[in-house]
This record gives sequence, C-alpha cells and structure tokens, in this order.
Amino acid sequence: METPDAQPDTPGQETPAPTEQSEPASQEPASDKPKNDASRVPARLRPILNYLLHPYPELPPMPTGWLARIMFGLTILAACTFVAFFSAYLFALHDAYLTHAEDLGIMDQALWTTTHGAILHQTICNAVSDTNCFGDISRFAIHFEPILLPLSLLYALIPSPKTLQFVQALVVASGALPAYWLAGRRLRSPIAGFVFALVYLLFPALQAAVVDDFHAVTLSAAFLMFAFYFMLARNDVGLFVACLLALSTKEEIPLDVIMIGLSVALLQRRRRAGWSLVALSVVWLGIAYLTMSLVSPTGHPALAGRYSDFLHHPLSVLGHNVFSQSGLFYFQTLLSPVGYLALFSPLTVLIAIPAMAINLLSSDPSMRIGIYQYNAEIVPTLVFAAIEGVALLTVAGQWVLKNAIHDLVGMGGRAEAAATWLRAQPLGRWVMLALVVYALYFGMYEQQTRGYLPTVRGFTWPQVTAHALEANSIIAQIPQSASVSAQSDLVPHLSERRYVYMFPDGDDSADYIFLDVTGNLYPLATTPTVYYGEVYRLLGGSQYHVIVARDGYLLLKRGAGPPLNPHDINGLPASFYSFTQTHETPPHPLAVRFGSSLELVGYSVSPASTLYLNAPYLTITTYWRVTATPGNYYPQLVLTRQDGSQYIANGFPATQFLPMGLWRPGYTYVVRSEPLLMTSREVGTLRLGVGVIIAPILDNQPRYVPASLVGNPGAGAQPPYLLDNNTIAVFAGEQVVG
Repeated sequence: METPDAQPDTPGQETPAPTEQSEPASQEPASDKPKNDASRVPARLRPILNYLLHPYPELPPMPTGWLARIMFGLTILAACTFVAFFSAYLFALHDAYLTHAEDLGIMDQALWTTTHGAILHQTICNAVSDTNCFGDISRFAIHFEPILLPLSLLYALIPSPKTLQFVQALVVASGALPAYWLAGRRLRSPIAGFVFALVYLLFPALQAAVVDDFHAVTLSAAFLMFAFYFMLARNDVGLFVACLLALSTKEEIPLDVIMIGLSVALLQRRRRAGWSLVALSVVWLGIAYLTMSLVSPTGHPALAGRYSDFLHHPLSVLGHNVFSQSGLFYFQTLLSPVGYLALFSPLTVLIAIPAMAINLLSSDPSMRIGIYQYNAEIVPTLVFAAIEGVALLTVAGQWVLKNAIHDLVGMGGRAEAAATWLRAQPLGRWVMLALVVYALYFGMYEQQTRGYLPTVRGFTWPQVTAHALEANSIIAQIPQSASVSAQSDLVPHLSERRYVYMFPDGDDSADYIFLDVTGNLYPLATTPTVYYGEVYRLLGGSQYHVIVARDGYLLLKRGAGPPLNPHDINGLPASFYSFTQTHETPPHPLAVRFGSSLELVGYSVSPASTLYLNAPYLTITTYWRVTATPGNYYPQLVLTRQDGSQYIANGFPATQFLPMGLWRPGYTYVVRSEPLLMTSREVGTLRLGVGVIIAPILDNQPRYVPASLVGNPGAGAQPPYLLDNNTIAVFAGEQVVG
C-alpha cells in the first residue's frame, strides 16, 4: 500500500514539477519559470538558499494512502461540525433576540427588497452617530458587494435571516479544504494538512466574523484561502475564479488581490497570470469606486470619512492606533492564533498589509479589536503565511540538525553511533511535525481565551426566554405592509419589509414603533437618558398611541388614541410593568435594610462568579422588598475595582418607568442593569455593591440612604458588608479575567 512516508522528507526542497497533463489549468509558458543557479553555493547552504530563491514553489502531489484518507475525512468532519455548530448557535442567537439591526437586519432587508423590485435597497441605519445614514438608499452607496445579487436568489425560496446565517457558516467552513490541501502538499504531510485546516477553523477572528450577524466580506475568508491554494498549485482558472468571488464581497478586496497578483508575477515569476490579476483588481476597484460615488448622496463612498483624521493628522493617528498598546494588542490578536509562525514568511504577510492598514488607520476603533467582520479577509493570509513559515523553519531545522550530525561523525564511540542512527531518520519530518503541533497548541490556546466554541471559558448557549416569546406574539400584530421603527435587536425580526428603521430613526414617520425598554438601547446605549426622553415624548404626544404594552414592550401605532390606562402616569397598563416585579425567590438571598422602607433581599449576576473579557458584559439584577412607601429614591450600582476606584451604573429601566417612589409596600421589585462593559481596568476581584440615592442631587453631591444589615442572610448566601459610612452594601465579588 502506498503511504505518506514515501513522500520527500523536506518541504523546502524542489521536487519534479507535475507535467502539463497533470495540471491542465496551468497556462504559463516554460520561459516564465525561475532559472536561479545556486551551484556555486556551498552544499550546506543550498537548501536554505533554494527556499529563499523560490518562496512559492509549485506544490508536489498530495500524499496518498490510508493516513491521507483518514486526515481528509477528519477535515471534512471538522468543517461539517463547524457548519452544524455555528448554524445552530446563530439560529439560537436570532431566536433569543440577540442579533442586531447592524448588520443582519440591513442585509436581510437588502436581499428581501431585491426580490421585491428595489435592488439592494436599505432604510436601516444608525441616525445617531453614523456618517452613512442617508435613509432609503442602495446598499452600493455603503459597500460594493455584488455577491449579494446571486445570494438574493435564495430569498426567492427561503427569505429569512437564518438563510444568511447558514450560508455564512457553510462558505467559511469550506475554507478548511484549501487549507488542508495547501498545507498537506506544501509540507508533504496529511497530518499537517488536517492541523492547519483546524487552525483555520479555530481562528478566533474568523469565528468572531461568523458570529457577528452577516457580512458579505466574511465569505472572502474562504475564497482567499482557495486563491492561495490555486496560486501554489499553478491552477490559474481556479485562482481567477476564487479571486473574482473574493472581489465580489467588498470594495477593499481588490487591494488583497493586487498583492496576490504581485506575488504571482514577481515571486513565482508567472508574469502573465500575476499582472492579469493586478489589472483585473485595478479595474474592479475603479468600478467599485465609481458605482459607490454615483449612488451615494454625498458623491463619494459613504465611509470615506473614517479616514479623514489620518489624512489631516497622519502622525497622530499612527501613534495612537499603530505604535501604541492598542496597536500591539491588535497584532497579537491576529498573530497569536498561528503561534507567530506567520512572521517567518514576511513576504506572505505583506499580502495582508493593505487590509491591516484599512483597520488600523480608521477612526472606528471597532475595526481593530478583533471581534467583528473586519479581519475575516486577513485570516487566510496569516494561515498561508504560517504554513510557509513552517516550511522555512523545517528547512532551517533540518539544516541545523544535519550539520550538527556531521560534526559528530569522526568523534568515535557513542557519538558516532548516534550520528549514524540520526542520519537514517527523517529529520525534516520530525521538525515539521513538531512545528505543526506547536501551531495547533497556539490555535487551541487562543480558542480558549478568545474563541466561540462551548469549550471557551464563560461560554453560554443563548436562551429563548418568555420575554422573547412575547415579542413574537407582538410582531405578529404588525401588518407586513406597514413601515416600522424598532430597536436594534427587534429589527432583524421585522426587516423583511420595504421600510423599516432603527429607533430613534423614523419615529416621526413610521406606521408603527416597536420598543423594548428592557433590551439593547443601541445606538443610544451610552446615553440612556436620551432614549428614555424619546420614549416619554412619544408616550406624552398625540402623534402615536400605544396599542400593546406588555413586559416592557411598547407597540405604538401612528395617530391619536386613548391611553390604555388613564390612571397611570404614563397611560400604561399593569401588564407593561410586569418586568419590574417577581414572585420568585432571589437566586442569592440577602438581608440589607436601606432606611425604613426598602430591603435588599437578593441578587443575581450573569455571568456568575467569573467573567472573561472575551465575553466582556456583566449584568446585575437586584431584588427589593418594599416595607413602606419609599421616598424619591433611585438605586445606584457601585462596582469597586481592585485598585479602589469605582465603576458607577444607574438609570435602570425598572426605575425609569416605575420610580421607587411609586413602589407599593408588600411587593418585591426587580432592578436589572443594562449589560455593563468590562475592560482591562476591571481585571481582578470586582466588589459588587449598591446604594440608594435621595433625589434630587444637590451641588453634584449625591446623598445616600443609610444602610444596615438585618437578620441573617438566606441559606447559602455570603454575608454582605458595608462601605462608605454604611451607605454602600457590597453583596458579591466577581472575578474578571483578562
């Protein structure tokens, strides 16, 4: 039986190239082949010089035999597992109302409108802080993504955001195949092929792009992985098809393909194919820019403003974004999952420089933190560079070992016996496998800290709550033909209509307004008082009237109408306030009295006990029993960091719509925080505390209701303690791990 052991030992050495018949897609003339002569170089140095002179040699045949079949089968299994897991996970996120207007709602609407006569039109945008919010415009004004046109054909059959989620997981997972073929042939090992397929699938930045709603550019990861494989396989037809697919995903991809074309022309010396790719990319880039400029209301690409700071203050932007702690973190995020092996192939890393520059020079910090779609196109280049790095280090390692063995010869005794034994061993294979194991270790390690699989610290499966099911029943009451303004996480469930807006956009013109005062307030999450003010304006005006108010949801219809409850200060029925009350026992009982009217009887924290910064949001829920009518109070969370500084949070939905002064004696009320963003400042033990402030605040000095411990805490609870002159009750500790 033929086995992989029959393959040459060292991936850096030249092997006879397959004949023209074995590679029918190669169209390069023989005269384009490199003709470097290293015959005058000492024999010891020739392997390394040969590698340097031929950085991208033609791939040898794929190893065959039982091991190759097993490794390929495992690669297929890993890719299928990736598709199955991420499809299920993304579907669960959507069902739990944890997907967003930007960009799943936008993409869903753009494809739906295409099948209904308005090609790639969108009305969803962030009217608060985005520079590209122009109302009813073509998607081409924002990004040049022609691949959406064929994707829209799927919407003629299955119009659903889940269609996009599945397609994204499927296409990205397919990139494991060229990773397997590329590493398996380049390193002459099916084991290496399987490992680098895993490294690709485990890459945290790639998984982050898959989880982050849907973006056409995320698909480019697989297309570019295929392009690199076809480049080394000298399959020009495959190379051009893969590059065309990649180009169709976003207007910046021509820069990546230009770099690939230059590599083909200058390093592989295949000038016709290389310069043709460069020319194709330049033409494509011109078409993209012209299209976006013609469609954009501003006359130029809508996102060009992200680079105005760099154009006016280049040194300042370089110092702040690149040569800084944040820049170092960005490079670490990209390079660590491949064990920094990519750095040993700097010519390959150069292919990713334009994409990295686009992220680093932007004024949008989200482009360089590694948890969105912006790095999807970079991942295949780094995986390719890591494979090339292993190839170089294998050549170098074998060279070092052979020279060391040569020095042992003639020493006699055990040394010479050892040298004789070692000379008979496949030293290059040992070195290569050691490097492959090293790459896999880093891939798995980074997955544990920054990835999205169930093995990751702090992983939780999205839960479809009774609150989410309530939203489904309310959405069913909105006519399909009606225009709607809704909060971000509600939009993807309403986006298959001609006009849908992200609140507060459209809240003066839409037929319906759908809100969840307990949900994600984006784009007003950092200014919740503005959000609440806008809601109160709608409730107090005559332009809209409330037709449904349940569990924190508000569905308003255009036009005047009677209040649902004329006796309520907001005109809302008791069913709206159900999110503020509970009859259940708190998960963690407490007994802390605040003044004579309030008692803190319990709390819950999500995630419990330990928070990892790869999932950096902390939600705190406190439970309050009312013993007498409270005064004009409101609660304030006080989180004390390890260095003694404090993280303050207030303005909770429960007390915004039902102030403590309206709480009724004998009832237990629930106050849940918005998700609180934890950063490196909070790393360590974070003491969670709460105080009650007397309103109004005079001279910017809050006055606290005095706190005291009463009785004994409930079973299993840790006794709280008091800080700041008995005004802050610390009730739990949270470990924040970076």
